[in-house]
This record gives sequence, structure tokens and C-alpha cells, in this order.
Amino acid sequence: MGGREPPEPRAPPGAAVVTEASPPLRVAVIGIVCLSLFAALFARLYYLQVLEPTALEEVRPLPSEEVVRYQAERGRILDRTGTQVLVDSRQSIEVTIDRQAYEAVEDKAGLLGRLARALNEAGVPIKVRDIESRLVDPMYDPFKPVPIAHDVSAELEVELLERSFEFPSVDTSRVWLRTYPNGPVASHLLGYVGAVNEADLGARQASTKPYQPGDEIGRAGVEYMFESDLRGVPEERRILVDLRNEQVGTASVSEPETGDDLVLTIDLALQRQTEQLLAKALAEARQQPKREPEDPDATAPAGSVVVLDVQTGELLAMASFPAYDPAEFVGGISSYRFSELNDPAAHHPLLNRAVQSIYAPGSTFKPVTAYAALRTGLLDPDEEYVDRGFYEIESCQSEGGAGCEFQNAGRAAYGRVDFHRSLVVSSDTYYYRLGEQFWNSQDRFGPTPIQDAARGFGLGTPTGVQLPGESAGLITDPAAKAARHAENPEAFPVGDWFTGDNVNLAIGQGDLAVTPLQLANVYATLANGGRVLAPSVARAVLDHDTGQPTRSFEPRELGRVDLPPEIAELIHKGLAGVVSEDEGTAYEEFAGFPLEAFPVAGKTGTAQVQGKADTALFAAYGPTTNPRYAVVAVLEESGFGADVAVPLVRQVLEGHG
Repeated sequence: MGGREPPEPRAPPGAAVVTEASPPLRVAVIGIVCLSLFAALFARLYYLQVLEPTALEEVRPLPSEEVVRYQAERGRILDRTGTQVLVDSRQSIEVTIDRQAYEAVEDKAGLLGRLARALNEAGVPIKVRDIESRLVDPMYDPFKPVPIAHDVSAELEVELLERSFEFPSVDTSRVWLRTYPNGPVASHLLGYVGAVNEADLGARQASTKPYQPGDEIGRAGVEYMFESDLRGVPEERRILVDLRNEQVGTASVSEPETGDDLVLTIDLALQRQTEQLLAKALAEARQQPKREPEDPDATAPAGSVVVLDVQTGELLAMASFPAYDPAEFVGGISSYRFSELNDPAAHHPLLNRAVQSIYAPGSTFKPVTAYAALRTGLLDPDEEYVDRGFYEIESCQSEGGAGCEFQNAGRAAYGRVDFHRSLVVSSDTYYYRLGEQFWNSQDRFGPTPIQDAARGFGLGTPTGVQLPGESAGLITDPAAKAARHAENPEAFPVGDWFTGDNVNLAIGQGDLAVTPLQLANVYATLANGGRVLAPSVARAVLDHDTGQPTRSFEPRELGRVDLPPEIAELIHKGLAGVVSEDEGTAYEEFAGFPLEAFPVAGKTGTAQVQGKADTALFAAYGPTTNPRYAVVAVLEESGFGADVAVPLVRQVLEGHG
């Protein structure tokens, strides 16, 4: 019994018996099940793709559409004849990196190192970190290649293409860049272009000529003011993008349209000559000897000249020194160089002094005071006043006050002076007296007759010229002085207006400042009979393809000065005597000028600046028989106007005399 094996278990009654042949049966069953599943799947796919394909389209995500734009060529900027090109555009070779392809590059550091080395060897200084910063800069369109270097040579382009296996994701393209055939001439008028920023993109979302990151936009001068005309309509590509944000196709492409051309009022030859004469005059001012040993050095660092057509208000020339070369901004400018161009130590080369800087007009303001005195009846032009070289305020004399004496330059005494001679010899004391008389006669003329006359000539407000950043200048009166004091008593501790304020105002000093353009417009108004015109720098916008005007700029009259012929004649004769009479302050410098053929009227000015050499000014117009041109020169820290500003204006007029 101990040697017997246990009996095999028996299946319950009715149970299936599994034998050794069961495994093949199991595989067959599984195979049938799988085959059935695959058949059902294939049937479903056949139905969706062949019998009912639209059903599949409904469930498959469609690619999204993105808009990518490429800048069109900007319009040209032309001189007044429409034949001389001041600013143009040219195609340039640009090195780019496709960010999508770049992400697939394994050795990114090696690629960027090779690219930086190739660019530097080709004369394009760049560092690897510069390339890296561009690649992550969100300002560049994610669907466009990132620009790495502008204006590379054709040889470098060929090299990159031939060695494309070493530069995966690197490519080249053609882009439009600004070019300046005349170099830095008229740079402050023309301006420059720069890359758009987030503020630009936000402000111009509704533009009919849309912007995208990496585009350029006018930043200064007429490039800024006429951006909407000069900018072309960009090429527009509507691309299809999948869920991975990769391009899978192109829906449509529209062709670019070149921007319109802008015709300026500028006479190119006169502009170039005026800039050269200004630089020469400043250089000469630095070399002139001092009149008095204690006088500050004439450093003559900067200045401006404006030439206006007195009948139309057109700007024929506008020079500002120091200048800059707008070509430096092509393709971008370094922050270091940009800081240099804005550096006070370099006298702000980017500053357009003709419209953005303000100066005390000095004696060039005397015709405005004269007009106020003649028009109100305060002044009898034939009455003589004895100029002793100084003037004492009468109220101070009666009250025994101190500091009430005002004097002529060098305390020169001119003796008996009538209105005509007051302009010819530039008697300060004659106008000091008018200033006090006005203040003491407020019951007859009100508190601001001189300021009112100045505002009538357009001072104290922008002229409306089509240039950015124009200053309004400064005209202060008793109410403005009191308000200024009330607002900031620490900066302006005195809020009262005194007789001395009026006395200073009468000779163009004190709380009075004008831009060179404003001053030129005053003399244009005197010359044309009282019409205050808005200066204009633009004549027309032309369709680039047809050359036909899309809009033109006619003279704009801002107002009129009530200038009766008898008053105008008195002022004209006095200003003409400044250059034609032997005691005139500009007589010597106009010796030999053809005054009979081209008579000139003008006024010298020397404005005091605390702790610095005087500002030299001269304002003139001519020919007086048929006025056409008004010219103003303002030279900072250059001494007497008759010494340096008069010769400069004479040379400008000689080209048109």
C-alpha cells in the first residue's frame, strides 16, 4: 500500500475535458478575435477615408493661419526740384537664422562660433552672445528668420551657401536699407529710421501699412513726420501652421508696394553751402580775440542758420551744428554711439537747434518792441532821445532805489537818437525807455503790450513746421511769472513783475526766448507786409510709380499782423540802415555787397548768457524792393553778432543776390 501512487483527479460530471490538443485551439480562438478587430478597424478607416472622407476632416485639427509681413521699399526723399535724391533705398544682403531649424541643430555652440568667426573675418564685428541674444529676442517675428547681420558682402553670402553643411539653419536674404547720396547734408531735416518697439506696434495696430517686430520706422526729421507716406505696403504671406507651431503650407501671398516719394522745399545747393558756412563761422569765432580781457572765451560750440521764402513760408535751408551722419543708423546703431550723439559734452549732435533750441533774441527783438510802440501810439518816431550810454529807471530815481541802471554795450553813448537811428546804431537805452514807459502806462496800454505784439508775430507758440520736437519758445508776462512762482516757489522765488522786467524785455533779454525758426518767421512777416505763415519743409507727396502728386502743401497763413504801410516803412528803413549807413552795426561787414541791386534790411543781436560768451545773432531779409528771403544766424558763445553772424548771413545772401 505504501508503494501505490495516488489516483489522478477526475473531472466533475458534465465538465469539458482538456486534453494535450487544447493549446492550438486556444491560439486559433485568439487569432479569430484579433482578425475580427482588425477587420472592424479597416472597415472603419475605409468608410472614413473613401466612403465618407468629410467625417474625418471634421475630427482632424485644421492648421491655423498666421500672417507674416516683409517690409517694402520706402519712398525716396527729394529736393525742391524733385530731381535731386536726398534719401533713397537699396537692397542689402542680410544673414539670418531660422529658429525652427536652429532648434534641431545638435551642436548649437559650434554653429554660432563658426558663424561669428566667419562674420568677423568678413569685416562684420559680432560676438556669439550678440547672436544668442537676437535668437531669444521676443521682438522678432517667430515665423520669420532672425536677422543676424546687415550689409554683408556677396563673397560672404557665397561662402555661407557653399559651406551650408557647416551652417545649418543659416541663410541670407535681401532687405531694403536707407542710403544717403549726399552724406550728412540736411541730416536734421531728413532724420533717420530705427527698429520698431512695443510702443510703436501698439500705437500703429490699425495702420493700413501694418508693422511687425524687426520692421523699421521713422525716428526723426521728415522720416518721422511723413512715416505714413514714406512707408510702403509690406508683402503679406498667410502661412499655415500646425499644432506644433511649424509651417505646413502657404495660403496666400500679396506683393509689396513701394512707399510714396516726398518732395521737400529744400534747395540742396543752398543747404550744403549754408552748412559749410555755419561750420566755418563757428571755427572763426573760436579764433577771434576778446574785446575785453575779462570776457569769457568764445568756445562757439554750436549754432543754426535758417533761410525762409518770405512769400510762401518754404524752408530753403536749415542748418544745425554739430550735425551727424544718418547713415550711422542704417542696420542699427550701438547704444554707446547713440549715447555719444546725445552727450551734452558733444553738444547734442542729434539736436535740431533751428526748432528745438531757444535763445534770448537780444537786439533782433527790437523791431517787435518798435512795432508795439508805433502801433499803440506810445512812440513819436521823430522825437529825439539823448542816449548817454546808460539808462536809469525813473521810478527808482524817485524812490532812491539801487540797481536801477541799465547800459548800452560797452556803455557807448550815441547822443541824440530818433527812432530810425535807434535801429541803425542799436541803442539799448532808447528801448529801455520804451519798456519803462509801457509799464508806467498800463492804464492806457494794458500790462502786456510788448508780449501781445510778440505773440502776434507768432512767438510763444510752435510755428507748425512739419518737424518733430519743435519748441514753443518762451514769453513771460506778469500773470505767467506769478503763476510760475505759485507753482514752484523754491525754483522761482520772485513772483512779482517789476519795471526792470519790462526794460529787459524791450531789448530781447530776460524771460524771453525764441527758436531760430521763430525769429526768421518774425522777419519774414515784416518783409511780406504782415502775413504770419507757417513754415513748411514739404512741397508734395508723389506716387512712387506714376510720379503724380497724391497731395500738395500750399502756403498756410496762421494770422496777420496789423502792419500799416507807414509803420512798415519806418521799420524797413531803420533795418536797411543797419547794413547801408556808415554807423550801422552791420555796415562794415556788408562793404562791397551789391546793395543797389539787392538791398538788404537786418538787425544784429548780442544776447548775454550768464557765465558764458554772448550768443551772436543776425536776422535779415532781402531784397527789400521785392522781399524773397529771410535769413537768421544764431551762433552760441560766439561774441558780438556783428563780428561773426553778419558775415555768415551775407555769404548766404550772396548766393542769391
